[in-house]
Amino acid sequence: MKDRLAVQTMSITYSRQQIIDVLCTLEELVVSLDRLGSATNELTSEQLNAETFRFLDEHDVFRKCARARRILSEAFDDQAGSIGQEELGGALQNVRPWKC
Repeated sequence: MKDRLAVQTMSITYSRQQIIDVLCTLEELVVSLDRLGSATNELTSEQLNAETFRFLDEHDVFRKCARARRILSEAFDDQAGSIGQEELGGALQNVRPWKC
């Protein structure tokens, strides 16, 4: 229990550049997805699907998201040790990925 309390009060630090990188990725995703959402009334389903896939491909979304995740999770490896990884793993179990 003592270890868990220590992890809950532990700070994790990132370089300014790491924060900027992650925020730029999030900004690109949020604004672009908002624009795609706004276009739903103007595009057919087929056009919207094509534009969504084009965005994902041309903006290298999967690589950028993986990089942002790596930046954020590395701090748990470096600063919080195995307890930090357990805490992160527990939190990620609550994530509900999209399913086809």
